[in-house]
Amino acid sequence: MWWAIVTSTTVGYGDISPHTLVGKFAAVLLMLIGVGFIGILTSTITSYFAKEDTSNFDKLYAEIKKLETQNEIIQAKLKALENKQEDK
Repeated sequence: MWWAIVTSTTVGYGDISPHTLVGKFAAVLLMLIGVGFIGILTSTITSYFAKEDTSNFDKLYAEIKKLETQNEIIQAKLKALENKQEDK
């Protein structure tokens, strides 16, 4: 179990390693805390750069909806004009 934890935390085997059970437990605890700290740091930096500003998307969506409404009105008027032309 000791070697699995040392390998998975990429600490490396090195020339100096604890020999007692208490020493190995302390080392495992420090390794897991170190990996956790690096994980938290990485996720914090990633979330800072990946944060999206949705205000522009909301404005764009509202503008698209407005254009769709205008398009429907124009199409209805064109259809009315076509029907008027056919009736003549």
